[in-house]
Amino acid sequence: MKIILLSGESGAGKSTALHRLFNILSENGTKNVIKKEFINKKDPCSDADYIVKYNKKEIAIVTYGDILWKCIKSIIEYANLDVLVLAYNNRFSIGLDKMVSKYDYHCLIKKSKPNEDDCVFVCNEIITKL
Repeated sequence: MKIILLSGESGAGKSTALHRLFNILSENGTKNVIKKEFINKKDPCSDADYIVKYNKKEIAIVTYGDILWKCIKSIIEYANLDVLVLAYNNRFSIGLDKMVSKYDYHCLIKKSKPNEDDCVFVCNEIITKL
């Protein structure tokens, strides 16, 4: 499995970037969606797990970046998929970046403020590395 961590403080826009990534990879949630699950089903901006089939690869996108146990659980739960893109709050004392370093391909993208560039960068990582 390839892992891409989108790291940043609370409010940096990690989840927002990953919701946008899902929309791009799934053509606005209409194609190749295997799983789309929200914590708060009435709030489309709430934390979510997505699995999308893209270029014949299964990609899990997890936006629960402020919940450490969920980040760790996602690494285990989606280990059989091709790619995991995971929001990760860098305030955790356990460094997920160190935990995922055992994987052949892992990438840490540091996010400091909300902007569009992060979503584009993650898309490029997925598209060029698959």
